[in-house]
Amino acid sequence: MSEGAAIRSAAAVILFCPLRALDPFAVGRRFYRLWLELTAAGLALCPLSAVADHEPSRTALEERYQVPAERRVANALRVGVAPRAPARSARLPVEELIV
Repeated sequence: MSEGAAIRSAAAVILFCPLRALDPFAVGRRFYRLWLELTAAGLALCPLSAVADHEPSRTALEERYQVPAERRVANALRVGVAPRAPARSARLPVEELIV
């Protein structure tokens, strides 16, 4: 996996396991709320959506981490401490865009 080094160096990987009965909108809302709360706590997160989207991988995770039958792995996030300085924007400055 091309992200292997980044995953191995992460402080943690979080499995997001909502109730299977929740509709996709509610699952998405909870997922983004969790992401925002962890970011506000000073953490940097990167979703590993392919792990949850790939059925054999998702099933293996649910079995390995004993996810209760009423829940499912909907996503995974690698987590680390956010850098103190804000990231520099990759966008061009306004002065260079407007002619």
